[in-house]
Amino acid sequence: MSEAEQSGSVIESADVHVCAFPNIDRLLVLDLRDERNPTMRTVKAEELLTPDYYKDVEEAFSKLLRAGGAGFLKVMALPMAIQVVLQEKGMTAIQRLFPGPGKHGDVRISIIIAESSLLAMSEDDLHLANEAFFDGKYADSFVDECGKTFAKLVAEERGVVAERERLELRNIVTGDSDQFFTMWDRKASGGES
Repeated sequence: MSEAEQSGSVIESADVHVCAFPNIDRLLVLDLRDERNPTMRTVKAEELLTPDYYKDVEEAFSKLLRAGGAGFLKVMALPMAIQVVLQEKGMTAIQRLFPGPGKHGDVRISIIIAESSLLAMSEDDLHLANEAFFDGKYADSFVDECGKTFAKLVAEERGVVAERERLELRNIVTGDSDQFFTMWDRKASGGES
């Protein structure tokens, strides 16, 4: 068991921490391999989802489609196999951003997705979570900068999610949503069915 696992410290559980904001296509990345000089940066999706990334995914998907196996079972297993390919290729793309070793050998990367429960946190709770995450191990200026950037990205993500929900609700009410169906519909001739 590693020191991080024994101590239970989140900050020590990985060398690089990534928070993905899927609706604004950004990642907040904390590279903590050098404790005296940690770095934070935001990464746009285009930096990861390069033409080489898509080529690698297409090649892996092509191999999956052409692999032998029982017809229906193979097709039924495709979604899971594709998910594994996307995760592997995604981690490889993230690792390319952080060449070199980690503190204990290979670079250990943690990933969190900014979704419902995280987006529902109050500003005070986000601040407390940021403080607890760093656990007093890094300079206050770095922790503050990370907290401000994190809160800004959370606010942007919340805004995009709220706008999408508003548009989907509008589409539901107007009957333009493909996510829901109604028991009756107005026909072009004005009659109802």
